[in-house]
Amino acid sequence: MSASGDLRLTLQVILDHVLSGLSVDAADVMVVDQSDGSLVSSAHAGFRSTSVPEYRLEPGTVPHSRLQERPRVDLLTGGALSQFRRRTLFAREGFRAYVAAGLNARGRPVGVLELFHRSALEPDDEWLGFLDAIAGFTAVAVDSAAMSEVLRQTTHATPFAGAPKLSILEQQILGLVVEGTTNAAIARALHLSQSTVKFHVRQILQKVGAGNRTELARLATPLERGLVSRFGPSLRSPEEAIHRCPHRPRPWRHPPEPLRPGLTGSTIAGTSMTSHLP
Repeated sequence: MSASGDLRLTLQVILDHVLSGLSVDAADVMVVDQSDGSLVSSAHAGFRSTSVPEYRLEPGTVPHSRLQERPRVDLLTGGALSQFRRRTLFAREGFRAYVAAGLNARGRPVGVLELFHRSALEPDDEWLGFLDAIAGFTAVAVDSAAMSEVLRQTTHATPFAGAPKLSILEQQILGLVVEGTTNAAIARALHLSQSTVKFHVRQILQKVGAGNRTELARLATPLERGLVSRFGPSLRSPEEAIHRCPHRPRPWRHPPEPLRPGLTGSTIAGTSMTSHLP
């Protein structure tokens, strides 16, 4: 795993604290690529070279057992330097001391914090304690970035589809279906034909992914049921649905007087009408 931009910035801030708090000349962070176990250079500070190569070390270059041990100082002199793959870089930089602090999170290695000094190092307990603390903080940062990346990839790979989109009419029908209302009663409540109701019920079953009405009632959520709909919070019976249906014809507030037979000589809205009925 190569470090993301945010992780690189975090590691760079950590390395600045390492150089000042531990009084070493240079430091870097190598992160374990979980796909193959190699170590990838992710951040560095204090190197004299203006362009430090982005190293990728093969698995086992820094043994996992050492990454879980307490940090120790290795001298980079004589034959000891030859065991390092990056010996050319170390020699060019003039490093004489090397310290590797393993980065471990959730019981597994996630990287290594490396310290370099151009003269001998004689760390005391306080120095090692500070290194342990900052290595622990670095491990958490690396592991959190890895988990965030996995979550991001998973989210993009399997986007959340969410609840099915139902029209207002479908929500009304769904609300009645899950209450056990028959197609005939739904048709009366919504002033539709039974064939139209059957068509919309089939559409709802397909959108929700239910095989029948029983499964539909089990799968439906309060929103999908249409309980918060134009019908209100609850529909206990088809009769109540019909009574509360917004499309139900409203009675006359002031019923007109019965028209006289034949309308002969009657006046409606100021207009004289003469019957032409036989």
